[in-house]
Formats: sequence, structure tokens, C-alpha cells
Amino acid sequence: MIAGCRATILLKNLNHFLPFSSKLKKLALIGPFAKSMDELIGSYPATPMPQFETPLDKGLLEVADTVHGIEFCDNGARCTRGDEAGLIKLLTNSTKGKFDAIVVTIGTGSKFVGESRDNPSLQLFGQQQRMLELISIYAPSIPVVVFIYSAAPVNISVVVASPQVRSILWFGYPGQEAGRIAARILLGNSGEMENSNDFGISPFSEEGYWWTPAGRLPFTWYESLSGMPEITNYNVSNHTYRFNQFTICPKNATSSDCQQVIYPFGYGLSYNYASKGSGFAYRNLDIPALTVSARIGFTFTVEVVNRGILAAEEVVQVYLDWLTLFGTKVENNFDGKYKAASRQLVGFERIPLFPGEVKMLRFVVKPEQLQVWSFVAKKVSPLCPANTPKGENCGASVPGSGGVRLSVGGQQPLQNQSVNSNTIIALLTVMGA
Repeated sequence: MIAGCRATILLKNLNHFLPFSSKLKKLALIGPFAKSMDELIGSYPATPMPQFETPLDKGLLEVADTVHGIEFCDNGARCTRGDEAGLIKLLTNSTKGKFDAIVVTIGTGSKFVGESRDNPSLQLFGQQQRMLELISIYAPSIPVVVFIYSAAPVNISVVVASPQVRSILWFGYPGQEAGRIAARILLGNSGEMENSNDFGISPFSEEGYWWTPAGRLPFTWYESLSGMPEITNYNVSNHTYRFNQFTICPKNATSSDCQQVIYPFGYGLSYNYASKGSGFAYRNLDIPALTVSARIGFTFTVEVVNRGILAAEEVVQVYLDWLTLFGTKVENNFDGKYKAASRQLVGFERIPLFPGEVKMLRFVVKPEQLQVWSFVAKKVSPLCPANTPKGENCGASVPGSGGVRLSVGGQQPLQNQSVNSNTIIALLTVMGA
């Protein structure tokens, strides 16, 4: 359960809607994952043990006195047909009284997207989009929390923009404790502190504040696949944040100019951002020298302080961007002579912090992280195709030389979507010789 809570990513939390300050009276639970566990377990699960499973409709009884669940979909995430009449009845039945909140489950599930099972688009399967529409039509005044269960991005533009959707959480495939994980995250506490489980091991023995979301996205969440290069395009541009030209998309740009990113790689919110200026702050970045050697690497320290009101965890991320290489500029594609990641994650650490606590962290940027590809380097036979013409250079990995931007913070630097913590930036000169 602790691992599942730590992996949960808070994508949206409008007006600090979560966590719930107290137990709710009535909660509606809607969607293909409301009651079934089959699609919430990944590609390599252990032998299912139903006696230890906690589906959402059971786990969320910790969150509300009564949970009224409806799966809506006839065949899980595929959702070929939707029970519109049943959903409308649930949302409009005055005898049950008004719900305090609605939890909606959407996504791909593990049956249809996983290893060797790729999704051909980002669109929600079947009638899932229609399910969201019906909720907005028949219960427009009830706040909604969206749970996403998927192995990759899905099109969530509607729920991101909707003021009715107060919070969005991405769980991946959380496994047999899905219900307990959801309850702990919604309430923002550890629950009853059990002494031990059936194996005599305390499940609460780990340090940290795992019940407060601190997960970060392991991929770039695009709005759609329109304009994206084919997977067979081995140039890898825009397949990964490392070669992503669209991390910053001008607001006046057309779809043909760039690809809209909803949430960037490394993004994730925290309950700790209660007001402007609160949350986590970065300060005192200390680099011994602003000129460093690509053959040796370098070490630096930075301080992180919790200015929020909660004990919480933070994921500190260190990124390195090449701005120039051997006299060529990144905006000119290094004149076609060199290739380097537009941005690379060179370090990260997840740390727990009390309110007011300060921690100094030490990071090492290794020589291999300062290597770039040179197309003008002399031929290196093990790296060249067998049919390379004699005397022709196919390039080699060499120590980089030029200008880099080093950034430290809770996300990538220079993003349209902010996690409300600052990012410290330093400009360094890297010497390859």
C-alpha cells in the first residue's frame, strides 16, 4: 500500500479541494474500475488472492459513510456500451439525497494497455467520454474527483479544463490495495496505525509521509497524437522529454507549429501548496566553480525548505540543458555536427520534510552525463554500421564542450504548468579537453 501511495500523482487540485478534512456522508463512485480489481493489476502480477484485495467501492468506505457505485461500462475499460439509464437514475434520485462528491474512474486498464499491448490513440475507450458528459449534465453542481488508471497518457483535456473537476489523480495500476490506496490519498493521512500484518511486519515502518502525494510523471502527457512523429522515426525528436521541442508551446501557436503538452515529464503536485509562497522552496545552490570538466564531472549542493503547513515529501530534480556545443548553438541544431539531449535528468532524490525543516542535498554530475555525439569525430568501428564507406566518419561519443544550463527544483525548468515551487538555474561552461 505504501508503494502505491508513493506512486500516486496529483495532477490537478483546484482550490486545494483535497485532502478531505473529514469523512463524507455520501459519495458516488462511477466508472469501469469502481468495483472490479481485474484491470487494476499490471502485466506481471502475483497469484490473485481475493481475500487480500480491496476494490475501490470497499476501500472508499473509509472516506464516506455510504458509497453508491456504478460501473456504467458493460465490459470494463473497453466500455463498448454504457448504462446511461442507470447512471442518470443514480445522479437524479432525490431519495438518496445529494452526494458530497463524485469519484469518476477512467483510463485504459491493464487488459488492453500493457507490455505488447499498445494503445493506437490517446482517446478514452468506448463510452467513457459519454460517461463524463452525463455527469456534467445531470450533476453539474457536485464536485468531481477523477481517478485515472492507465500505463500511459489518455486524452483528459475535458477534465483538466472543467471547473467541476476539482482534482485529478493518476494511479497507474496500483494492484490489490487499490481501495486502501485511494482512501489514504483522499484523506491525506495514514489511517489506523496497525502494529503488524499477517507476516509480523509493520506496514507503517517506513519513514516519510507517503500518504501525501509526491509522485512525478514518468512520461510527457501530450494532449493528442496529432502531429507526433511515427514510432519508427528513430530521430526520437518529441518521443521523450530529452528530445522534446514542444515542452514549451507558445499560447498563440497553431497545432501545426507545435504539439501541446498537458503535463510535462516530472510533473506532480502536493497538498503542501496551501497558498502563494508556501510549499517547498529551493535556495543556496552552491557550485564550487562555474567552469567544469566534462572528463571529471562536478559536485554541487542545494538547500530545500518546507514552507508549507504539512509534513510531506518532495522529489528534487536536477536537469542539464546543452545551450552550445563546440561553438554551435542548440537553436541551430548544433549545425548538424553534434547531437545532445535537449534536456536530461541527471539527478533526483525524494525527501521527507517537516514544516519549517531545511535539508542540504549533494548531487554529483558524472562524466558520462556530459558526453555528446559528434558526427565529425573520427570513425569508431564498433559503433559504425558494417556498410559504412571506407574513410567516412559515422561519429563517436565525446566529452562535451560548451555552455549548459543546470536547474534544480521540483520539476523541469521553464514550464507552462507549475508545481508552485521555485527552480534555481545556473549557467556553466563545460570544458571537454
